[in-house]
Amino acid sequence: KWANRFIFKKAAHTVVLSEQMVETVINKMKIAKAIPSKYNEITIIDNWADGTYLKPIDYDKNDFIRENNLSGKFIITITRII
Repeated sequence: KWANRFIFKKAAHTVVLSEQMVETVINKMKIAKAIPSKYNEITIIDNWADGTYLKPIDYDKNDFIRENNLSGKFIITITRII
């Protein structure tokens, strides 16, 4: 909580992923006593995923799981952002 308050108070700009997150961040900024003008320095990055193409697949129908012999295994996906 201390780190959040410090960051929201000092941040020059904040980026969020949804309209709902804007409300959450503004509430946290108010708690941190951030300068009200910073409330306007929030940018929303849209989710560019195609929800008609990308959708959840039942575990037992997932070709990747079957083709890579991963059935019953605990799987973690790690993404590296450059």
